[in-house]
Amino acid sequence: MDAESHKKIFNGTIFTASAGAVFGVMNGFLNNKPLLRSTFVAGTNYGVAGCTFLYIREACLLYQRRSHRPTSRITRDHEELISSALAGGITGGVWFALLGGRRSIIPGFVVFTLLCGTGQHLYTSLRDYRRRLILGTSRGKTESQGSGRGTSDFPENVDKDKTGLLDWLAAKSWSPVRKISEEEYLRLKEDKLRAKGIDTSLINSSNELNDSDGKD
Repeated sequence: MDAESHKKIFNGTIFTASAGAVFGVMNGFLNNKPLLRSTFVAGTNYGVAGCTFLYIREACLLYQRRSHRPTSRITRDHEELISSALAGGITGGVWFALLGGRRSIIPGFVVFTLLCGTGQHLYTSLRDYRRRLILGTSRGKTESQGSGRGTSDFPENVDKDKTGLLDWLAAKSWSPVRKISEEEYLRLKEDKLRAKGIDTSLINSSNELNDSDGKD
């Protein structure tokens, strides 16, 4: 695994352990149990479960990318869904077996496969929705700059407040939002067209002819 994968595993483990510690405090307070012991046990259990899930997920992603070498965003989303569902199923099966015996392996595998797969699907959908917002904002800004006067980075007809939140999200490492260039936008568009079986070479030829006519 590369440094980025280890960073994701480390950050995810810290996050799940912290969430478990918070749950342990609340559980100890509500059930009148020792807070320190309840916090330590819950934080440790959540942290180990989170580390196991993330490690299996990153290993599955690494294996799939080495085997298939994906070139499109659709393929990467599909691999993330499979890796998350498989990692969740294995982790859930193991922990259910530790808590309830061998008979709990299959129910734990099924339940956590569905939960993690659904969670990954929702996360991917949210990421795609935010990406479309970024694309719409970037294209609107480019068109405004092309039609406006002067060389200002923010023309008068562009609302800075509308782009501030997206820019802030794009700067955060935990956020799925990121800024893309015009070349990346065109590449994503071509990937979608290829997935639908549309020949992009004809479209590119048409665009080149239009550009040459405009220059003349």
